[in-house]
Amino acid sequence: MGRISHSALELIRRESDRSIEDVGLDSSKCDHVLHMVYGISCSHELLEYHRENWPIPLEAVYQH
Repeated sequence: MGRISHSALELIRRESDRSIEDVGLDSSKCDHVLHMVYGISCSHELLEYHRENWPIPLEAVYQH
């Protein structure tokens, strides 16, 4: 509880990189696969956290 695995952090990093390069804030360009499969915020959501200088909330990562 209260911790995120290294593999989940790596998925978040890759999705964050993709958000900057491919998706931007346009959620219609996002395939939402990471969210549906792993319960991790989508690329457009990660970019919004970054743009607002907010940390990614722990609740944005599914507990399993």
